[in-house]
Amino acid sequence: MKSKLLILFVSVLSFTACGTGKKTTNRVTKIQSDAFSQTYFGIIPCADCEGIEYTINFNDDFTYNRKSAYLGRTVEVFESSGNYRIQDGIIQLLNDDDGIHYFKKSGENLQALDRNRNEVTGSLAGMYILKPVKEQTETAEGNVHKLKIKRAGEGVDFFAIGNEPFWSLDMDFEEKFYFEALAGISLSTPPIASK
Repeated sequence: MKSKLLILFVSVLSFTACGTGKKTTNRVTKIQSDAFSQTYFGIIPCADCEGIEYTINFNDDFTYNRKSAYLGRTVEVFESSGNYRIQDGIIQLLNDDDGIHYFKKSGENLQALDRNRNEVTGSLAGMYILKPVKEQTETAEGNVHKLKIKRAGEGVDFFAIGNEPFWSLDMDFEEKFYFEALAGISLSTPPIASK
C-alpha cells in the first residue's frame, strides 16, 4: 500500500513540475515579445534611389507588418507581413523572401543586421538604425508629403537626398543653395543678389 502511495505521489509531483516549467517558458517568451512590440522607422540606404523609407511594426503575438517606399523613384508603398521569433536577443523575420531579416535592440532603437546576423559596418552603418515611432498614424507617402510642406514653409524650393555617400541638397532659388554630406562636409552659396 505504501509503495502505491509513493508511486502516486511521485507521479503527481513530476506532472506538476512539467506544467510549471512550461508556464515559465511562456512567461519569458511573452516578456521578450513585449520588449520588442513597437513600431520602428528609418531611411535605409538604397543602391539606385535616394533611400528606402522603412517602417516595421512588431506585435506581441509574434507577427510583424512592414512598409517600405523607395524615395525618388515611385510613390508605391510595398507592404509585407508575417511572423518573427526572438533567439538570443535577435529578432528574425520568418517567411520573408527579401529585405532585412535580422534585427537587435540597441538601447531604445532597433539595429538592422546583415544576413549573417552581424552588425552592418562601414560609413553607412548609422543608417541601419531604426528609431521607435511614437505615433503610428503616418504612411510612408504621408511622411514625404509632410517633409515637402515643411521644407516649402522654410523657403526651400527644391530638396534632394542621396546615398553613397549620403548627402542632401536644399535650394532656395531666391536666396541660396545648401549642400551637406554625411562626412560633415557642408557647402553653402552666398546669398543670391536680387535684380
